[in-house]
Amino acid sequence: MKVNLISVVLLFALAGCGKDKQSTDELVTINVSKDYPEKELILQDIMDVEYIALETTDEFITHGNVMDVDEKFIIVKNNTNDGNIFIFDRKTGKAIRKINRLGQGVEEYPGIAGITLDEENNELFVTHTGKISVYDLDGDFKRSFNFLDPESDYLKVFNYDKDNLITYDNKGYGMVADQQPYHLIISKYDGSIIQKITIPSKEQKTLVIFGDNDQKVIPTFFATTATSDNWILMNLSSDTLYSYSPNGHIKPFIVRTPSIYSMDTEIFLFVEEVTSRYYFMRTVEKNSILKREKYR
Repeated sequence: MKVNLISVVLLFALAGCGKDKQSTDELVTINVSKDYPEKELILQDIMDVEYIALETTDEFITHGNVMDVDEKFIIVKNNTNDGNIFIFDRKTGKAIRKINRLGQGVEEYPGIAGITLDEENNELFVTHTGKISVYDLDGDFKRSFNFLDPESDYLKVFNYDKDNLITYDNKGYGMVADQQPYHLIISKYDGSIIQKITIPSKEQKTLVIFGDNDQKVIPTFFATTATSDNWILMNLSSDTLYSYSPNGHIKPFIVRTPSIYSMDTEIFLFVEEVTSRYYFMRTVEKNSILKREKYR
């Protein structure tokens, strides 16, 4: 029996509605302990929604895990570690190319943790264990570079400008006092550090939970959120989330209460999306991670 799979990509473009728009200069305060009432929103009221059906052929059958989208292309991978990278046309959904460089060689990747599309330079940055490998849009290897050091862990890599990327190095997972995580601007050419962006904190906090036999639960989170014109930078150990602009200006964006340092059981705040009218955020209580993971 042949099964036809149809993948549909929902692309959300931020709506430019000025009504009820909050000033970007206004500092927002969020009480992470408060039980906020549920609010129902109509998606089309806050975003421009576009549905793009991805072409499906015998060669192009995907799980629809969208890794990056730009003006011309949609980059998709599967949820399994098969190494496939699919490139689709951004406007039509037409299948353009399938790339697979899975392997242990110097020009290959052993798995895919993330993919960043750079349309300006026609390159794909594939993040994997301790390294970023760079390919052109035909899948030809161009170069690779290592993370800052063997203990670094780059979470979600974004385009910063023509020559650089921005990411968050979750080094030490917040468990080592002298290994404070920080945001990095790194060169697209050799991975060298252009700038470290450190968000000050009194002491290290971590989402890592230790279970029986010293085993660990390490939840996945993203400390960098891209908006239409800047980045929101987070640090688990800070009460303040910051806005970082392309010209290097950093300013407070959101302040959380109560302080992370005053809580017996920490509640962490994450920004998921920012539109002209709404900030979408989530809180994560450290104890709830253990319950949700059903860890034994």
